[in-house]
Amino acid sequence: MTNPVWTWAVEHRLTAYGLNKAFGGPHSKDAGPCWSFGRYGRTETLLPDGRLIRIGGEYEDWYDPDFYIYNNVIVTDAAGRTEIFGYSDRVFPPTDFHTANLVDDRIIMIGNLSYWFARAEKVQMLMLDTTSYGISRFDTSGEAPPWVFKHSSELVENGRAILVRGGLICGPQWPVTVENIDDWRLDLDTGRWERLTRRPWRRFAFVRADGMPNHLHWLGRLLKDRARAEARTRAVFEPSAFAISVPTRDWICSKRCTRPTYLT
Repeated sequence: MTNPVWTWAVEHRLTAYGLNKAFGGPHSKDAGPCWSFGRYGRTETLLPDGRLIRIGGEYEDWYDPDFYIYNNVIVTDAAGRTEIFGYSDRVFPPTDFHTANLVDDRIIMIGNLSYWFARAEKVQMLMLDTTSYGISRFDTSGEAPPWVFKHSSELVENGRAILVRGGLICGPQWPVTVENIDDWRLDLDTGRWERLTRRPWRRFAFVRADGMPNHLHWLGRLLKDRARAEARTRAVFEPSAFAISVPTRDWICSKRCTRPTYLT
């Protein structure tokens, strides 16, 4: 996938907006997302020989016409030369907010946020071969973490295992995104997951009975600055649908705003 335009964008660290502006391209609402080097949720792994391997990541969010979750690998060597490798979605699904651990000549990729329709019940596990740049599934056994992202993963036990903790979890079995409160260990010799903790901390979220967005983000913005709130902020929800009071630091919603969902 290496080409002069994308390589130039890497060298100049351009976002989709900056690249499109530099070339006077068509509006992304009409032409689709422009390629972006600047991304969120991308991993960067420096190899002993000086190569820097950047994996995946996303640009902007769903509301932006340049929003895109990438499934490519950008390799820059010690001399500054760049190569870009692309893959099919089947081999390397669009991946962001994962972690990357270098183990010998492999990079173990754990986790993913991705598009809502691509998520599964268990954590995404992939391997990148740093000699061929091929990507393959990492088949595991045991009790794997749920669909986790924005977590941390650390090589432990002299590189024989990976410890995963923190981050967020979501997926088909979760009505909303919730905090990951447990720790997992992956044995790299056997590929077996072990759940290390079962913390009995209660988590809860407010979910509307009709499944529609509850607009708490926008309501928070209004409550923070009612005087200067923009008209478009006010217009994103139907005020009559909510009854909000904030007696201390807690949100209290009534009528058809939300119902509490308890998560374990």
